[in-house]
Amino acid sequence: MNILRDLQYGDLTEDLQMIYDVCGEEVVIQMIENLGGLSFYVPKITRFDDLIYRYIRENKTETLKKLAMRLGVTEQYLKCLVKKYN
Repeated sequence: MNILRDLQYGDLTEDLQMIYDVCGEEVVIQMIENLGGLSFYVPKITRFDDLIYRYIRENKTETLKKLAMRLGVTEQYLKCLVKKYN
């Protein structure tokens, strides 16, 4: 019997509770089993410039304002990104 199957929400750290709320119990158990002891930094979308620029190119018909709203970033950030890649 795997003791982690008896894990209760209150046993989790605040960070693991947030992951549980978003991803579910199975993901938390897998993280503890396979990644226990590691520290993680989860970057915001703005750390993925290549991905965002590809998204802009793939959605050329949309305005930067609409794309910014959809991505949860500022229009100014997208303008700077386009300038950087051109």
